[in-house]
Amino acid sequence: MTRPSIRHRLEFAVSKVCEEVKALVSTAYWRQRQESDLWYELVACTLGSQVRHEHSLAAVRFLDTNGLLDITRMRQDGEGFERKIAQALSQPICPSRAKLSGARYRFPHSKAKQIRRTAEAFYSRGPSIGEILQCSKTEKEARSKIMSNAVGIGPKQASLFLRNIGYTDSLAILDTHVLKYMELVGVFSPVERAWCSLAEYEHFEGRLQTYAERFHEKLAYLDTAIWVVMRVFKWRVAS
Repeated sequence: MTRPSIRHRLEFAVSKVCEEVKALVSTAYWRQRQESDLWYELVACTLGSQVRHEHSLAAVRFLDTNGLLDITRMRQDGEGFERKIAQALSQPICPSRAKLSGARYRFPHSKAKQIRRTAEAFYSRGPSIGEILQCSKTEKEARSKIMSNAVGIGPKQASLFLRNIGYTDSLAILDTHVLKYMELVGVFSPVERAWCSLAEYEHFEGRLQTYAERFHEKLAYLDTAIWVVMRVFKWRVAS
């Protein structure tokens, strides 16, 4: 009997996980959220860039628990707001996974600066997050506006933010796991993986959308299932 190829095994696993994802996906709707909730989710996405998922979650929860996401602090003393966030992120933060226990966040000072500048953009100079979402006519327009105002937020993190708050299920989150999967199943070749602009990101997003249509699944379900499968796949390959 012929052994199934890696592509077929991965696609079979993704199709099965998609069914589980649909049963578990959040139905939260952004209009029901307070501005403080939107701010929390945006900070979480800022902290999630180039950092383990578990550690970024631990970091944003740590900041929130210690009252360091309170916008009034930024308005009263921007430099102090940034300094206290950097100090907090420099401490050992203990996520649930034992091998990360006690580890420090990777970029305490640069992320603290990004959080401060983003807070100033939304709450000192421009419209709030909720106001931007309210006046955006499309998901892509909302993503572009979030990227323009939030420091340190690219298309992947902006898409993740909009997904997490229940704003859209039609934007892709093209992280390294999803990109590796797309490469393994032949959606694109390795030389095409890099991008440096939103237009290029949307090009690969369109390819994944076309691929999702083969599964008759929404992008929100498909790329989440891919993320889950590829984390397991990466672990098994490494072990």
